[in-house]
Amino acid sequence: MSKTRVYIDCENVSSELVDSYLDICRTYGDITTKKAYGDFSNGTLKPWKEKSQQYGLKLEQVVSSGKGKSTSDMKLMLDLVSEFYENRSDSFVLVSNDSDFYHAAILIKEKNGMIVNINTGTGNAIAIRNNFVKAHTVEVAKESKKVTKKAKQDKNTNVTSKSKEKKTPSKKEILALLDKVINELKNKDGYADFSKVMVKLYSSPIELKRAEIKKAFNITSVAKGKFIKVLKSEGKHSFKKLNQSYFIKKGASKPKPSNTKPKENKTLSLIKKAVKDNIESNGFAKYSVVVAEVRKKYTEKQIKANLKLSSYSRLREYLGKNGFTVKQINKTIYIK
Repeated sequence: MSKTRVYIDCENVSSELVDSYLDICRTYGDITTKKAYGDFSNGTLKPWKEKSQQYGLKLEQVVSSGKGKSTSDMKLMLDLVSEFYENRSDSFVLVSNDSDFYHAAILIKEKNGMIVNINTGTGNAIAIRNNFVKAHTVEVAKESKKVTKKAKQDKNTNVTSKSKEKKTPSKKEILALLDKVINELKNKDGYADFSKVMVKLYSSPIELKRAEIKKAFNITSVAKGKFIKVLKSEGKHSFKKLNQSYFIKKGASKPKPSNTKPKENKTLSLIKKAVKDNIESNGFAKYSVVVAEVRKKYTEKQIKANLKLSSYSRLREYLGKNGFTVKQINKTIYIK
Protein backbone atom coordinates (compact mmCIF):
# COMPACT_ATOMS: atom_id res chain seq x y z
CA MET A 1 0.00 0.00 0.00
CA SER A 2 1.24 3.55 -0.78
CA LYS A 3 2.53 5.87 1.92
CA THR A 4 1.17 9.26 2.89
CA ARG A 5 3.00 12.26 4.33
CA VAL A 6 0.99 14.96 6.10
CA TYR A 7 1.97 18.62 6.58
CA ILE A 8 -0.32 20.84 8.69
CA ASP A 9 -0.25 24.64 8.67
CA CYS A 10 -1.42 25.04 12.28
CA GLU A 11 -1.64 28.82 12.04
CA ASN A 12 -4.17 28.53 9.25
CA VAL A 13 -6.57 25.65 10.05
CA SER A 14 -8.70 24.53 12.99
CA SER A 15 -7.38 22.00 15.51
CA GLU A 16 -10.95 20.78 16.06
CA LEU A 17 -10.93 18.83 12.80
CA VAL A 18 -7.80 16.69 13.17
CA ASP A 19 -9.92 13.51 13.05
CA SER A 20 -11.35 14.53 9.70
CA TYR A 21 -7.96 15.57 8.28
CA LEU A 22 -6.38 12.23 9.16
CA ASP A 23 -9.38 10.18 7.99
CA ILE A 24 -9.02 11.73 4.55
CA CYS A 25 -5.24 11.27 4.58
CA ARG A 26 -5.60 7.54 5.26
CA THR A 27 -7.55 7.10 2.03
CA TYR A 28 -4.29 7.84 0.17
CA GLY A 29 -2.21 5.27 2.07
CA ASP A 30 -0.60 4.48 5.40
CA ILE A 31 0.47 7.68 7.17
CA THR A 32 4.22 7.68 7.81
CA THR A 33 4.78 11.38 8.55
CA LYS A 34 2.55 13.81 10.49
CA LYS A 35 4.20 17.23 10.83
CA ALA A 36 2.52 20.29 12.32
CA TYR A 37 4.07 23.75 11.79
CA GLY A 38 3.74 26.94 13.81
CA ASP A 39 5.06 29.10 16.63
CA PHE A 40 3.73 27.03 19.54
CA SER A 41 4.97 29.52 22.10
CA ASN A 42 1.98 31.53 20.93
CA GLY A 43 -0.99 30.86 23.22
CA THR A 44 -3.43 30.67 20.30
CA LEU A 45 -1.77 27.43 19.16
CA LYS A 46 -2.07 25.75 22.58
CA PRO A 47 -4.84 23.39 21.32
CA TRP A 48 -2.40 22.04 18.74
CA LYS A 49 0.09 21.08 21.46
CA GLU A 50 -2.65 19.04 23.13
CA LYS A 51 -3.67 17.44 19.84
CA SER A 52 -0.08 16.49 19.08
CA GLN A 53 -0.01 14.08 22.03
CA GLN A 54 -3.37 12.58 21.13
CA TYR A 55 -2.65 12.04 17.43
CA GLY A 56 1.12 11.63 17.36
CA LEU A 57 1.84 14.86 15.50
CA LYS A 58 5.45 16.00 15.26
CA LEU A 59 5.48 19.69 16.16
CA GLU A 60 7.84 21.77 14.02
CA GLN A 61 8.48 24.83 16.20
CA VAL A 62 9.13 27.92 14.08
CA VAL A 63 9.69 31.19 15.95
CA SER A 64 8.01 34.12 14.26
CA SER A 65 10.39 36.65 12.72
CA GLY A 66 8.02 39.47 13.58
CA LYS A 67 7.18 39.99 9.92
CA GLY A 68 4.05 37.90 9.79
CA LYS A 69 3.68 34.15 9.58
CA SER A 70 5.87 33.56 6.50
CA THR A 71 8.67 31.94 8.58
CA SER A 72 6.46 28.98 9.41
CA ASP A 73 5.19 28.76 5.83
CA MET A 74 8.75 28.77 4.44
CA LYS A 75 9.82 25.94 6.75
CA LEU A 76 6.79 23.85 5.74
CA MET A 77 7.34 24.56 2.04
CA LEU A 78 11.03 23.60 2.19
CA ASP A 79 10.27 20.33 3.99
CA LEU A 80 7.45 19.51 1.58
CA VAL A 81 9.50 20.03 -1.58
CA SER A 82 12.72 18.42 -0.33
CA GLU A 83 10.90 15.35 0.97
CA PHE A 84 8.99 15.06 -2.31
CA TYR A 85 12.27 14.75 -4.24
CA GLU A 86 13.40 12.02 -1.82
CA ASN A 87 10.11 10.08 -1.86
CA ARG A 88 8.34 10.73 -5.17
CA SER A 89 6.11 7.66 -5.01
CA ASP A 90 4.44 8.82 -1.77
CA SER A 91 1.32 10.96 -1.46
CA PHE A 92 1.79 14.44 0.03
CA VAL A 93 -1.11 16.08 1.86
CA LEU A 94 -1.02 19.77 2.78
CA VAL A 95 -3.60 20.88 5.34
CA SER A 96 -3.96 24.64 4.85
CA ASN A 97 -6.16 27.43 3.49
CA ASP A 98 -3.12 29.51 2.52
CA SER A 99 -2.31 30.52 -1.06
CA ASP A 100 1.40 30.89 -0.15
CA PHE A 101 1.95 27.22 -1.07
CA TYR A 102 0.84 27.79 -4.66
CA HIS A 103 4.32 27.39 -6.19
CA ALA A 104 5.18 24.24 -4.21
CA ALA A 105 1.89 22.60 -5.22
CA ILE A 106 2.37 23.47 -8.90
CA LEU A 107 5.96 22.15 -8.87
CA ILE A 108 4.99 18.78 -7.38
CA LYS A 109 1.94 18.47 -9.66
CA GLU A 110 4.08 19.16 -12.78
CA LYS A 111 6.52 16.45 -11.65
CA ASN A 112 3.57 13.98 -11.62
CA GLY A 113 3.57 13.86 -7.85
CA MET A 114 0.42 13.22 -5.79
CA ILE A 115 -0.11 16.52 -4.00
CA VAL A 116 -3.40 16.84 -2.08
CA ASN A 117 -4.94 19.78 -0.25
CA ILE A 118 -7.28 19.65 2.74
CA ASN A 119 -8.83 22.98 3.65
CA THR A 120 -11.65 24.31 5.81
CA GLY A 121 -13.26 26.49 3.15
CA THR A 122 -11.98 29.81 4.52
CA GLY A 123 -9.49 32.38 3.26
CA ASN A 124 -8.09 31.50 -0.16
CA ALA A 125 -9.02 27.82 0.14
CA ILE A 126 -11.41 27.69 -2.80
CA ALA A 127 -9.12 29.72 -5.08
CA ILE A 128 -6.12 27.39 -4.64
CA ARG A 129 -7.95 24.06 -5.05
CA ASN A 130 -7.08 23.72 -8.75
CA ASN A 131 -3.35 23.91 -7.97
CA PHE A 132 -3.51 20.43 -6.42
CA VAL A 133 -4.14 16.99 -7.91
CA LYS A 134 -6.99 16.57 -5.44
CA ALA A 135 -8.59 18.81 -2.82
CA HIS A 136 -10.99 18.24 0.08
CA THR A 137 -12.94 20.79 2.10
CA VAL A 138 -13.80 20.03 5.73
CA GLU A 139 -15.97 22.66 7.33
CA VAL A 140 -16.12 23.50 11.04
CA ALA A 141 -19.50 22.51 12.45
CA LYS A 142 -21.59 25.61 13.01
CA GLU A 143 -23.24 25.88 16.38
CA SER A 144 -27.02 26.25 16.23
CA LYS A 145 -27.93 29.92 16.28
CA LYS A 146 -29.72 31.20 19.34
CA VAL A 147 -31.96 34.23 19.13
CA THR A 148 -31.04 36.57 21.95
CA LYS A 149 -33.11 39.62 21.13
CA LYS A 150 -36.66 38.81 22.16
CA ALA A 151 -37.91 42.16 20.91
CA LYS A 152 -37.29 41.01 17.33
CA GLN A 153 -39.10 37.71 17.75
CA ASP A 154 -42.68 37.03 16.90
CA LYS A 155 -44.71 33.92 16.34
CA ASN A 156 -43.86 33.67 12.64
CA THR A 157 -40.14 34.05 13.28
CA ASN A 158 -40.20 31.21 15.83
CA VAL A 159 -41.98 28.89 13.42
CA THR A 160 -39.50 29.69 10.63
CA SER A 161 -36.51 29.16 12.92
CA LYS A 162 -37.76 25.79 14.12
CA SER A 163 -38.47 24.59 10.60
CA LYS A 164 -34.84 25.25 9.64
CA GLU A 165 -33.32 23.34 12.54
CA LYS A 166 -31.69 20.10 11.51
CA LYS A 167 -33.09 17.07 13.27
CA THR A 168 -30.43 15.02 15.05
CA PRO A 169 -30.37 11.57 13.40
CA SER A 170 -31.13 8.51 15.54
CA LYS A 171 -28.86 5.49 15.89
CA LYS A 172 -31.11 3.60 13.45
CA GLU A 173 -30.85 6.38 10.88
CA ILE A 174 -27.05 6.58 11.20
CA LEU A 175 -26.74 2.81 10.75
CA ALA A 176 -28.91 3.08 7.63
CA LEU A 177 -26.61 5.82 6.25
CA LEU A 178 -23.61 3.66 7.08
CA ASP A 179 -25.08 0.71 5.16
CA LYS A 180 -25.88 2.96 2.21
CA VAL A 181 -22.25 4.15 1.96
CA ILE A 182 -20.95 0.58 2.39
CA ASN A 183 -23.09 -0.45 -0.59
CA GLU A 184 -21.55 2.36 -2.66
CA LEU A 185 -17.93 1.56 -1.77
CA LYS A 186 -17.95 -2.23 -1.25
CA ASN A 187 -15.69 -4.57 -3.21
CA LYS A 188 -16.72 -7.92 -4.72
CA ASP A 189 -16.55 -9.52 -1.26
CA GLY A 190 -18.95 -6.93 0.15
CA TYR A 191 -16.31 -5.12 2.23
CA ALA A 192 -15.59 -1.37 2.12
CA ASP A 193 -12.58 0.54 3.46
CA PHE A 194 -13.76 1.85 6.85
CA SER A 195 -11.77 5.11 6.62
CA LYS A 196 -13.27 5.90 3.21
CA VAL A 197 -16.75 5.09 4.52
CA MET A 198 -16.36 7.56 7.40
CA VAL A 199 -14.95 10.29 5.12
CA LYS A 200 -18.00 9.92 2.85
CA LEU A 201 -20.35 10.12 5.86
CA TYR A 202 -18.70 13.36 7.00
CA SER A 203 -18.61 14.87 3.49
CA SER A 204 -21.31 16.43 1.31
CA PRO A 205 -24.12 15.60 0.71
CA ILE A 206 -24.52 13.56 3.92
CA GLU A 207 -22.42 15.80 6.19
CA LEU A 208 -22.90 13.72 9.32
CA LYS A 209 -21.37 15.36 12.42
CA ARG A 210 -19.24 13.60 15.02
CA ALA A 211 -21.39 15.14 17.74
CA GLU A 212 -24.45 13.49 16.18
CA ILE A 213 -22.79 10.07 16.24
CA LYS A 214 -21.71 10.55 19.86
CA LYS A 215 -25.22 11.49 20.90
CA ALA A 216 -26.95 8.68 18.99
CA PHE A 217 -24.63 5.96 20.32
CA ASN A 218 -24.12 7.58 23.75
CA ILE A 219 -20.32 7.58 23.42
CA THR A 220 -17.61 10.16 24.14
CA SER A 221 -15.34 9.51 21.14
CA VAL A 222 -15.67 8.45 17.52
CA ALA A 223 -11.97 7.66 17.04
CA LYS A 224 -11.72 4.80 14.54
CA GLY A 225 -10.75 2.02 16.95
CA LYS A 226 -13.40 3.00 19.51
CA PHE A 227 -16.21 3.40 16.98
CA ILE A 228 -15.40 0.03 15.39
CA LYS A 229 -15.68 -1.53 18.86
CA VAL A 230 -19.10 0.12 19.31
CA LEU A 231 -20.30 -1.12 15.91
CA LYS A 232 -19.10 -4.65 16.71
CA SER A 233 -21.17 -4.58 19.90
CA GLU A 234 -24.24 -3.67 17.79
CA GLY A 235 -23.78 -7.01 16.00
CA LYS A 236 -24.89 -5.76 12.56
CA HIS A 237 -21.54 -5.55 10.75
CA SER A 238 -18.45 -7.66 10.10
CA PHE A 239 -14.88 -6.32 10.17
CA LYS A 240 -11.51 -7.48 8.89
CA LYS A 241 -8.04 -5.94 8.97
CA LEU A 242 -5.80 -5.92 5.90
CA ASN A 243 -2.46 -4.08 5.57
CA GLN A 244 -3.16 -1.90 8.64
CA SER A 245 -6.55 -0.85 7.22
CA TYR A 246 -9.95 -1.88 8.55
CA PHE A 247 -12.76 -3.01 6.26
CA ILE A 248 -16.48 -3.17 7.10
CA LYS A 249 -19.28 -5.32 5.70
CA LYS A 250 -23.03 -5.41 6.26
CA GLY A 251 -24.14 -8.36 8.37
CA ALA A 252 -22.61 -9.87 11.51
CA SER A 253 -19.83 -12.42 11.21
CA LYS A 254 -20.99 -16.03 11.31
CA PRO A 255 -19.75 -17.85 14.40
CA LYS A 256 -16.99 -20.33 13.74
CA PRO A 257 -18.29 -23.92 13.67
CA SER A 258 -17.66 -25.86 16.82
CA ASN A 259 -14.79 -28.30 16.68
CA THR A 260 -16.22 -30.57 19.41
CA LYS A 261 -18.23 -32.88 17.08
CA PRO A 262 -15.20 -34.87 15.86
CA LYS A 263 -14.16 -35.46 19.48
CA GLU A 264 -17.68 -36.61 20.31
CA ASN A 265 -17.69 -39.03 17.37
CA LYS A 266 -14.27 -40.44 18.28
CA THR A 267 -15.36 -41.01 21.87
CA LEU A 268 -18.56 -42.80 20.79
CA SER A 269 -16.59 -44.95 18.31
CA LEU A 270 -14.22 -45.96 21.10
CA ILE A 271 -17.17 -46.95 23.33
CA LYS A 272 -18.71 -49.00 20.51
CA LYS A 273 -15.41 -50.84 19.95
CA ALA A 274 -15.06 -51.54 23.68
CA VAL A 275 -18.61 -52.99 23.73
CA LYS A 276 -17.90 -55.17 20.69
CA ASP A 277 -14.58 -56.43 22.08
CA ASN A 278 -16.10 -57.39 25.44
CA ILE A 279 -19.47 -58.85 24.41
CA GLU A 280 -20.64 -61.80 26.49
CA SER A 281 -22.98 -64.76 25.70
CA ASN A 282 -26.02 -62.72 26.71
CA GLY A 283 -25.25 -60.24 23.92
CA PHE A 284 -24.18 -57.47 26.33
CA ALA A 285 -20.84 -56.23 27.66
CA LYS A 286 -20.28 -55.25 31.27
CA TYR A 287 -20.58 -51.47 31.56
CA SER A 288 -17.66 -51.29 34.03
CA VAL A 289 -15.36 -53.14 31.62
CA VAL A 290 -16.34 -50.88 28.70
CA VAL A 291 -15.75 -47.73 30.74
CA ALA A 292 -12.38 -49.07 31.91
CA GLU A 293 -11.33 -49.54 28.27
CA VAL A 294 -12.38 -46.01 27.36
CA ARG A 295 -10.61 -44.61 30.42
CA LYS A 296 -7.32 -45.97 29.07
CA LYS A 297 -7.45 -43.15 26.48
CA TYR A 298 -9.62 -40.44 28.08
CA THR A 299 -9.95 -39.14 31.63
CA GLU A 300 -13.37 -38.52 33.17
CA LYS A 301 -12.89 -34.80 32.53
CA GLN A 302 -12.09 -35.40 28.85
CA ILE A 303 -15.07 -37.73 28.39
CA LYS A 304 -17.33 -35.11 29.94
CA ALA A 305 -15.93 -32.39 27.63
CA ASN A 306 -15.97 -34.54 24.47
CA LEU A 307 -19.58 -35.59 24.95
CA LYS A 308 -20.64 -32.17 26.32
CA LEU A 309 -22.01 -33.69 29.53
CA SER A 310 -23.09 -31.45 32.40
CA SER A 311 -21.65 -34.13 34.72
CA TYR A 312 -19.65 -37.35 34.19
CA SER A 313 -22.31 -39.19 36.22
CA ARG A 314 -24.75 -38.61 33.34
CA LEU A 315 -22.71 -40.80 30.95
CA ARG A 316 -25.10 -43.77 31.20
CA GLU A 317 -28.09 -41.53 30.51
CA TYR A 318 -26.29 -40.03 27.50
CA LEU A 319 -25.44 -43.44 26.04
CA GLY A 320 -29.03 -44.58 26.48
CA LYS A 321 -30.17 -41.63 24.32
CA ASN A 322 -27.51 -42.19 21.63
CA GLY A 323 -28.09 -45.72 20.32
CA PHE A 324 -26.92 -47.84 23.25
CA THR A 325 -29.00 -50.12 25.47
CA VAL A 326 -28.02 -49.95 29.13
CA LYS A 327 -29.69 -52.26 31.66
CA GLN A 328 -29.09 -53.97 34.98
CA ILE A 329 -28.91 -57.81 35.23
CA ASN A 330 -28.43 -59.38 38.68
CA LYS A 331 -27.07 -56.14 40.14
CA THR A 332 -24.57 -55.76 37.24
CA ILE A 333 -24.88 -53.00 34.63
CA TYR A 334 -24.63 -54.15 31.03
CA ILE A 335 -24.44 -52.25 27.73
CA LYS A 336 -24.83 -53.09 24.05
